[in-house]
Amino acid sequence: MIRWLVVGAGAVGRAHAAAIARVEGASLAGFVSVDPIPDPGVPVFESLPAALEALRPDAAVIATPHDTHRALGAAALAAGVPTLFEKPVGRSTDDARALAALARQRGVPAGAVLNQRACRHHAWIAGLVRDGRLRVSSVSFSGALARLGGWHADPARAGSGLLRTIGIHYVDLMRWWLGEAVAVQALLAGTPAEDRVVAALRFAGGALGGLQLAATAPRSLGPMRAVIEAEGARLELNGHVLVRAEGVPEPPPAEAPDPGLAYGPGHLAVIRDATATLAAGRGFPVTIDDALPALELVDRLYVAAARADP
Repeated sequence: MIRWLVVGAGAVGRAHAAAIARVEGASLAGFVSVDPIPDPGVPVFESLPAALEALRPDAAVIATPHDTHRALGAAALAAGVPTLFEKPVGRSTDDARALAALARQRGVPAGAVLNQRACRHHAWIAGLVRDGRLRVSSVSFSGALARLGGWHADPARAGSGLLRTIGIHYVDLMRWWLGEAVAVQALLAGTPAEDRVVAALRFAGGALGGLQLAATAPRSLGPMRAVIEAEGARLELNGHVLVRAEGVPEPPPAEAPDPGLAYGPGHLAVIRDATATLAAGRGFPVTIDDALPALELVDRLYVAAARADP
């Protein structure tokens, strides 16, 4: 049994706790939270050191504001606790590099919650591309999201705005599917944190990627949409669900919406897979080192946007 400590009891922390409750071989050891949690059912600690000393968990997931990840993660790793970090791992790519280096130094697993990779349809597409059975020419993501609020709208806490906070998911998927980006362009708008993103990328194999995001609506206007054009094939996704698949070499796996999962199937799959690999002594399926290239690609997009400003 892998006993998980969830650090942070906001919406994402609670999503991880709900996932832990549904995974065989996992249990929730406790929370770290400075705010009260109604009927938590497990011990709640105001500080991470107190929780680590009292619970001796087998693993921890950091689901707090980005500017706290580096210090909290360093404490957990120093205590020898395998630690998962919500994307984008830290406030900056430097934070992520420092945590990865500490994990290597201590010999303790450190992983990244890139939950879009864990969705069956996304992983299926990655496998088809890797095997050369789907030759992608372009990928485009678009979505209209609720306005950024709280610490997400504070660059001093989040590290920036929409591109780093949400766009990292789709930058990572494009890079996972298409390889290295050889050219990038971006336009950002909004202050103090950007709430609109338009980005274009060209990948080494010649495929193009596009990302169009806006967080200006009173509420999210449905899930993210994706269109994948490939040689003799076309795929369309609505959130995590493949709604169109023409010309694909094999039937896609089943992936149905589950109303019990606040953010789709990804967090459940992340906890399920991490629990299994930790129990087998293999660390995390997606390490911080695996996540770093996408974080660096986000940084390149910020640089490109700065150069594009008049």
